[in-house]
Amino acid sequence: MTPSQFLASKLQSPLGDKSARRRTRLMVSGASAAMIAHTGLIPTQIEGLGIQFSTGDQRAFVVILALIVCYTLAAFTLTAVVDFYVEKLRRKEYLESQMSESSFMKGKWEEISARLKELYHPLEVDESQISKLAFYRVFLEVYLPILVGLYGLVALLLVIVSNEV
Repeated sequence: MTPSQFLASKLQSPLGDKSARRRTRLMVSGASAAMIAHTGLIPTQIEGLGIQFSTGDQRAFVVILALIVCYTLAAFTLTAVVDFYVEKLRRKEYLESQMSESSFMKGKWEEISARLKELYHPLEVDESQISKLAFYRVFLEVYLPILVGLYGLVALLLVIVSNEV
């Protein structure tokens, strides 16, 4: 991994494919739970299947939905944490390899650095901007789905506790 690839990796998604799929499920289940809790859109019947829901069945529907949100929240959080640790280990490995190479290249570093600045000056990248962008991406891809899931779960639990179904 080159230094520019290292910086680019900070801007890439911190989540793997499995976590990204779980994030989508969490957003859908959390948003659906919040919508159902706030609007009271709990089904009384499913005409296509000829199913009628009694009040007890509606309550069970809300409880099952709350369990689904709870599961998707836990599954996403766990896989996201694992993905973060994997990425952290990958970066640590890169930095350790750079440290071992740096003792060899110490004498040439200033010369190489000056040459790189000369070559890549038009493409100069501010590392603080990369850190800010990486933070916003992590917020949108990790923290926001967790907040949506928690909000939906709490909204459903409040409906269950208040006996509105």
